[in-house]
Amino acid sequence: MKENVGTSGVRPRGQTSTSRPGLGRPRGIPLSGVKSLMPRVYFTENFRPLRIKKGFLKMEEAAKKDLVDASKFIFFDDQGTVLASNFQVNTSELKALMALFGERDDAIRHGMIVGEQRYEVHRHHPPLVYGRTMGHSPETSEGIAICQVEKGSDGGAAYGLITYQMPNISARMVPILQKFCETHITA
Repeated sequence: MKENVGTSGVRPRGQTSTSRPGLGRPRGIPLSGVKSLMPRVYFTENFRPLRIKKGFLKMEEAAKKDLVDASKFIFFDDQGTVLASNFQVNTSELKALMALFGERDDAIRHGMIVGEQRYEVHRHHPPLVYGRTMGHSPETSEGIAICQVEKGSDGGAAYGLITYQMPNISARMVPILQKFCETHITA
């Protein structure tokens, strides 16, 4: 059987060397809607996939609904497993965030780093730690808050983190995060 190749040696669009008329979709052409069937995967800085626990897609949908004023959110457990997130994260940053709940002086000295952005810690009141970026203008700064839950769904500690832009301030966003964590993460 002779291949259907144009005069330039290039196959016509939509055909591959293994496609034949009448045999359905040619190989090498993606199905429409495949993206919706694929599992959601987040990658670390090293392009290693993070595992997301089953059943937590509902948490992500609830976060999108309840945390509408949050720029970013991530929920993770004490093993560094991402439960829900709307951005990519580096696993080494998660370990540093868990360490925030130790000594107050260390937390204030080291601050928080999320997405390679440094946030200064202003308040250290476990189970809540929060702060803000220190840029040129307070109106363009970004706030951050992290909440620790002693007993998450798997029995260990779990964490919820949000970032937020002005005009949202800590006085409004921290209670929203705390309520969300009590409702969706606490066992």
